[in-house]
Amino acid sequence: MKKTIYLLTLLSVAIIFSSSCEKQKKDPVIDNGEFYTYSTTAGAAKILKFENESDFDLKLSQLSMEIELRDSLWLNSNASLSDEQLDSLEEFSLYQFEEPLDSFDTHYQFSSLRNLYNTDLSQWLDNYELDTNIRLTQKYFGLSTVELTLFNEDGAVVIGTDIMLLTENGLIAFPDLNWEAYLTYLNGGLVPEVTDVYKTTSMCTMWKGSDRFIKDPVNGKWMVQEHVHFHKYPWKAVSGARLNSFKERKNGKWKRARITMGISSQNNFVDKDDCQTLTKQFWMYTKVKKRSSFTRYGATYGSFESHRARKNYSVLGEFSFHGLYRTLALTW
Repeated sequence: MKKTIYLLTLLSVAIIFSSSCEKQKKDPVIDNGEFYTYSTTAGAAKILKFENESDFDLKLSQLSMEIELRDSLWLNSNASLSDEQLDSLEEFSLYQFEEPLDSFDTHYQFSSLRNLYNTDLSQWLDNYELDTNIRLTQKYFGLSTVELTLFNEDGAVVIGTDIMLLTENGLIAFPDLNWEAYLTYLNGGLVPEVTDVYKTTSMCTMWKGSDRFIKDPVNGKWMVQEHVHFHKYPWKAVSGARLNSFKERKNGKWKRARITMGISSQNNFVDKDDCQTLTKQFWMYTKVKKRSSFTRYGATYGSFESHRARKNYSVLGEFSFHGLYRTLALTW
């Protein structure tokens, strides 16, 4: 009798274990409330979730405002300092410009795409000569560091019931939380319904950026990167400009450098069918900041399926720095 009970107990455990394994196979993704957890060949990964587009944009706005407020307070408390003195103070006081973004990552114990960008940037700067053929703004989809904070290291975020994934050609969506399709695509598998969703033609694009590096013409001790961009979310079109500033350290290698910089932009969206008809136009007038990196993007909200960017026309950035004034048009 005892042997029979023992065998039945083992059978019950086996059934429970088998059911648990089946559940794991059917549910490879765990919903943790504010994020999902899933497994990849590199290990477990988290992906942030937002109820809708408004929540996503609200978080972008909140993080941007936190950075602006904190940095403004720091600058005001050091208003008498020159650009060079400010830059030295920032480095030696260990003031962290992106602290609100770091705190966000820490709160969610989250490894964002911004972390990968900052690692790559540090490695790029840790050289005696900067390789201007390496365009990290292009590698990281032209997104601001605030935007990069909301995407995980795979370049994904969940908004509503869509899994959004950044690709070389722009965002692609996996509707209805189709984790099987998402994980298949992430692991290099073919998912026909999302393959080549966004394409850039000879004249029109949904997602593109242009860069130019300007080096100190006198002694080569500083370098500035100009960037203009257009990109498409399902609910908005975004365009604008960015400046990144660097300078040579005493040891001959490079670092981010806080300087006075100004940015404005003219933005002209065109119709997707003829790539000629103007569908939206707006200006972002000049703002001046003391920053090592300054992004000015504007967005058009609502249904905008017709909006595209046209080569050499749709985004024109205007930049001022180191006593120079320059313009850069979006092209490819």
